[in-house]
Amino acid sequence: MLIHAVNIIFSEGARTLAVPWFLRPVYRFLIVPLTFVPVDKGVHTSLFAAAGKKVKEEPENYRGAFLDPVAQLSKPSDDSLREDLADDLWKLTEQVLKDSRVF
Repeated sequence: MLIHAVNIIFSEGARTLAVPWFLRPVYRFLIVPLTFVPVDKGVHTSLFAAAGKKVKEEPENYRGAFLDPVAQLSKPSDDSLREDLADDLWKLTEQVLKDSRVF
């Protein structure tokens, strides 16, 4: 097979990219490391939010807050504050769960 499909999750949603076989090494060793955080590092923010000592000591600073890697308080994006996108995400999540018979 000359083309390899790569599934990537962007902030706008999931996309499947077709990567020719000869570009796979470039993609794997150059683009991915420069663009994405490895799993073992990406999980730090979630662990911090769930069990961090600082979060327990200062809950008023972290309740409902947005965290950037690694565990840095940040301002929410304009899109994250849009009610219509929140409603769309909720409906999509319900539909996916219903279709997969989880819900």
